[in-house]
Amino acid sequence: MNKFNSIIGDDKNIYCIMCDMDNSLKEDSAMVKTIVSIRNGDVMENPMRFGPTDYWYDFNGKGKCDAYVWQFEGRDATIEMNSKVLSNIPQYECSNGRIYFTDIISLELSSLEFQNQCPDSPYEDCCLYLSTTNCNRCLTPSDLNWYLDYILGFIGSYESYYSKYIIDFELIFGSILGVKPRVPDLWIMYFDLGNINCTHQPMDD
Repeated sequence: MNKFNSIIGDDKNIYCIMCDMDNSLKEDSAMVKTIVSIRNGDVMENPMRFGPTDYWYDFNGKGKCDAYVWQFEGRDATIEMNSKVLSNIPQYECSNGRIYFTDIISLELSSLEFQNQCPDSPYEDCCLYLSTTNCNRCLTPSDLNWYLDYILGFIGSYESYYSKYIIDFELIFGSILGVKPRVPDLWIMYFDLGNINCTHQPMDD
């Protein structure tokens, strides 16, 4: 509910929340899938994807670009991508007890580790965004959805490989210092995988 409230803010015209419960994770736990759609007036929006007005500068809180320049300053493509990835990750809760994670694996990967591996990537054949001095630093909705699909597919493959669940994710925009020639600004992805457990708390009589 907190995530839903953060999406709607003070706009009371937004309604219709859809979610699924899956009790197959553990006997006394439930996997709660995130919002799949919301309705704002007559427009059905999907908070899990980038829409037709999502033209964003890459970082530094520069807001939207192209026809939407100067809008939403303080946000940028990196912040929006981080939010979209998190909205696609299921939220885990225990139906009767407290959730905890074990056997956690933490990974850190930057765009440099994905160079020239995705020939259909929007920029520089790189699977994660990597800026160059002469590239267009305004990312389009199609660019952003391409990167979103790649990131979700990538962390999903790690879930399968390690037989664990994604429990945390963060995407930041940064530089690698002390490298010559200077490395262009890039995305750095952090995520944690782990096993999900519940402590059983008996119901009161």
